[in-house]
Amino acid sequence: HFKFWSSKRQISKYQLLILNSYTSHFTREFIQFYNNHLIILFTTILYTTYIYQPLNVVYGKAVAKAFPNGYINFNKIEFLQALYIVRIDTFKSSTILSAWRKSGLIPFNLSVVVNQIRLPSKLQLATPLLETALIDNRLLKTPSNARMLETIVVLLVKDEGIQDKT
Repeated sequence: HFKFWSSKRQISKYQLLILNSYTSHFTREFIQFYNNHLIILFTTILYTTYIYQPLNVVYGKAVAKAFPNGYINFNKIEFLQALYIVRIDTFKSSTILSAWRKSGLIPFNLSVVVNQIRLPSKLQLATPLLETALIDNRLLKTPSNARMLETIVVLLVKDEGIQDKT
């Protein structure tokens, strides 16, 4: 699906597909297909995509502010009217620039994202040095190719005691 739709706008030899870290779609065939088509698979850290997606960072908060009481029983017409008003109030150039800045993307500021990431509770120890010592170094690096991604998946599965079903 990605290959079909993205190839129409492809401007370089390689493409990048950003994935969440759920491993259900990381089959051998999946990885091989993308490897054969020069599509680099980049996985995000589990449960962190909300931190660096501009729509979540600013617009999600704007919608929550517009509807502070949470769910309101809308019919479709009322929902579209309310959505239109929220969009007019929030989709301004200043808000868009703020969203990219607050997500650490433009200008690029890695610390915006990194400072919000929390390790799983079993790894939250007294000293950061000790935390790092317990984590395999390969898990701390973004995979540079499909083989590296597969290695990380194997390490994670092994660490969680999950049986490989292949």
